[in-house]
Amino acid sequence: MARRSSRSRRAQSKGSNLHKFVVGGAAIIAVLVLFGSAFLRANAPTLDEETLCSGAAPPRVTLILVDATDSLNAVQRASISNQIDRLVGSLLEGERVELFAVSDKADLLTPLFEKCRPGDGSNANVAISNPEKIKENYQSAFVAPLQKAFNDLIVDESSNHTPLMRAIQAASVKGFGRWPDTTDRRLIVVSDMLEYDAERSHYSPAGIEETDFDTPSYSRLKTDLKGGQVELWYIRRTTRSDVQGAKHIEFWQSYFAHLNGLVSRVFPVEG
Repeated sequence: MARRSSRSRRAQSKGSNLHKFVVGGAAIIAVLVLFGSAFLRANAPTLDEETLCSGAAPPRVTLILVDATDSLNAVQRASISNQIDRLVGSLLEGERVELFAVSDKADLLTPLFEKCRPGDGSNANVAISNPEKIKENYQSAFVAPLQKAFNDLIVDESSNHTPLMRAIQAASVKGFGRWPDTTDRRLIVVSDMLEYDAERSHYSPAGIEETDFDTPSYSRLKTDLKGGQVELWYIRRTTRSDVQGAKHIEFWQSYFAHLNGLVSRVFPVEG
């Protein structure tokens, strides 16, 4: 009987030690998770509450210029809206996005939208964060304001001038100028690309024949895109079919090359 009692006590002791080991191990893991979470939060970059940007250079800067000098029909609006949705899905986390209006009434140096893309929760660590809350913040603080800013520009009115070249220069200075030369740059121009101001007009074929961009009038508008990619979301105007088309696009390809940029995509807006 003594031997059985001794064996029973040893078994109970082993069971008790195993329980203590499991509980102790779980406690250590919990403490490590808490300290790890606190460490990550303490070392996370501080973001501006309004722009969601840190002070560091972003992985890429995307500038969107929306031509608000003429109206769009319903199909054109839908086509551009689809492109905006696709653009949002392609943004890098931390990418800086600035939206500018192009018109003779707008302040060309003041963006209507200026934010960095936050995380959307898809890569969040569930042990130390709440993916659903992160996704909700991504939608409410970034996606919805961008869509609203774009929709606010689509109005049924027209301007007397379309200062595209001046707007490109202003946006480049404001949006690109502050960042290191190594920062990736992308410029998206949503427009019919029909430049019209006091010095030049694309309202006749003669307006796109001048390609000497070293003249004083063009030199005043020059900016350095530093190898940035350019996308043209090209809006067709039925009243300007004599100007718009391949030669018109070639004119702008040459102009952006003069600005040290590359037209990497021309998207024909439907409608």
